[in-house]
Amino acid sequence: MNKFKILAFTLLVILSCKSVKLKKSFHNNSGNYVSEHYQNRESGYDWVSVNVSQNTPENMKISIRSRADKKRPTCTFDAIAERINDSTFQTIVKQKTILFKFKENNISISTKEFDNRFLLMYFCSGGASLMGDYKKISSELDTTQIDKKPFSNMIKDGKINR
Repeated sequence: MNKFKILAFTLLVILSCKSVKLKKSFHNNSGNYVSEHYQNRESGYDWVSVNVSQNTPENMKISIRSRADKKRPTCTFDAIAERINDSTFQTIVKQKTILFKFKENNISISTKEFDNRFLLMYFCSGGASLMGDYKKISSELDTTQIDKKPFSNMIKDGKINR
């Protein structure tokens, strides 16, 4: 009888245990990242900001704007980037992969293939490029100088517009 109780108890424990799916935590990269000339903006330097809005571990909204108070904006870019791994996201534009790599308080923008790097100039004027490193700022972004163009709709009919 004791063996039967032990067996029944063991079976009850096994059947009552449910597969527990652990929620993987993720580092939220949301925030404003700026080019190196942001600190010299009061002296008239051109600068670029990268606004990252990450609502899920799997994708984020990237919005890149440049200074627009003294002249036409140099760079404008919007995309939904998808997660590759814990520190890298990507988006596909014109069948080319743009990478967004996060490390500490920085984001580095490049293309997957070196030969495709000129694509990053397409979104800028005057020979500028989105390629480069941007540092995260903890203070509010200076919105008096930035291009105020809203995030363009990259999603059309429920699909990412590439």
